[in-house]
Amino acid sequence: MRVWKFLYVLCGVLFFLLFPLELFIDAYYHDYRPSQPQPAQGRVYATTLSKGAVVYLTRREKLVYQLQMPVVLTSILIATLLTYWKQKAPQKKMKR
Repeated sequence: MRVWKFLYVLCGVLFFLLFPLELFIDAYYHDYRPSQPQPAQGRVYATTLSKGAVVYLTRREKLVYQLQMPVVLTSILIATLLTYWKQKAPQKKMKR
């Protein structure tokens, strides 16, 4: 039972940390990343941000940008399923 509670808290923490980080990174990339490729810096991966702007990122930056939202959505899904499972699971009576 403690494992489920740990997973539930972990999912909540992931959501509350990564969702604002996603918004910050999107705004940061919009303001500080080039709109033209810069091969010397490795910024050759075109990425469309949520505001519709196209910027060029390094491979690592693009990977981080692409993986953040799926991790946030997965943490919400897992927390929701754990909550649903806990509500539907039969309650065990503890003996004294």
